[in-house]
Amino acid sequence: FVPVDGELARSLASVRVFPAHFVTAAMQSQDFDFQVGRGVGFVEARRDVQFDITYPDGSKSGQVTRKAGAYASVGWMGFRPGVYTFETASQKVTIELDGQAWRDLRVVQTARETNPTRFNDAPPMQRRPQQAGRGRSYQDIQQPCLFEPPPGPSCAYPPQPRPQLSRQHAQAGASPVLVPPSDPAEINPMKLIPPARWGITGKQLMGLADLVEQKFTGSNDNPTVYQVVDELIKPLCREKRVSYAVLLNPKGKKCTTFVTHAWLESFLEFVDDIANHFSDFETRVFWICFVANPQTWPPEELSVLLGPSALQSPFAIAIQQCDVFLIVRNRSKNMYTRLWCVTELVLAHAYADGTIEIIGNMPPRAKSAGVDIGMSATCSVASDIALLRATIAMTGLDADALVAAVIQAPRGSKLRVSSE
Repeated sequence: FVPVDGELARSLASVRVFPAHFVTAAMQSQDFDFQVGRGVGFVEARRDVQFDITYPDGSKSGQVTRKAGAYASVGWMGFRPGVYTFETASQKVTIELDGQAWRDLRVVQTARETNPTRFNDAPPMQRRPQQAGRGRSYQDIQQPCLFEPPPGPSCAYPPQPRPQLSRQHAQAGASPVLVPPSDPAEINPMKLIPPARWGITGKQLMGLADLVEQKFTGSNDNPTVYQVVDELIKPLCREKRVSYAVLLNPKGKKCTTFVTHAWLESFLEFVDDIANHFSDFETRVFWICFVANPQTWPPEELSVLLGPSALQSPFAIAIQQCDVFLIVRNRSKNMYTRLWCVTELVLAHAYADGTIEIIGNMPPRAKSAGVDIGMSATCSVASDIALLRATIAMTGLDADALVAAVIQAPRGSKLRVSSE
């Protein structure tokens, strides 16, 4: 069992899952690399391996299969502190999680236990100095409400301190790192255009709305985003194998506004809400997931394009490079039952430079907390759940409180944020 010193820990992190400044320790065993961050850990397979995880309450994960280089995530968000066991056919690794850091790591060969080995600590993360001319940070906001509401009733939630995070990892991952094919003609534009340029103008979005009104008529004249993607966007984009935004803008368009929303909403109401919010709607450039990401790619190709972690995903990169983070609520679905929406909200609070703005109405009697909201939310790809919760944990922000504030905030509320 080989301990990894602090420098190698940071080296491993920069290549794999964690940004270097998140790593507090790392260890290696025969089958796994363990990278330990602030409130979360990643277990990466060093070779093709099958293993079972036993949690502190005695429950088991069932058999998990990972290819060499793939990883699983474990943290106390959603789990209780205590002993976790990773067992393969040849070894058993036992880890104790104390709620603040992974404490002791040991390998058990058959029935005989080795001596516990402690993690080596990496140097603490440093805060970058404040730059002149930046927008107000949370510490500068002297208001009792998390969001600055329009005239009228206001919410009552105190601001949270921003996490002290660097954005080095996002800059390093500004475009997907892929090995191009030998024939340049085969290179898909999605692999060449940086994610922050997967934008669509308001005028182009309104043009898509016109197509929707032409295609969806009669009893089906108010389709959801899901229906628009399946019945209109996918057929239009299938031949070129690009996103709808890149289909319209082959060289890309730099986004200024990141839009977070739920796909079960009315598409036409979604477009109208955005159009009515901005006086410069037609020329403004939006990053919207269902037109920014290629919708016809198979899952294995899409996973490569989206990157190895949520912090390196096109979503995170676009959030950090847009001036406005726009929350589009809707009357059909509480968007914060979707874990991707929760993650986007937390990343905006952690990294965005500009304003967080809220439009649209929540469903009647929408809950601001519950078993399926905030950190308890889920997503359509089961394997993403642990990864997204781990990403949220690394920011140190209270996701449930942020979600509750958005749900309760009046329409038109704004909050100025800064990453510095």
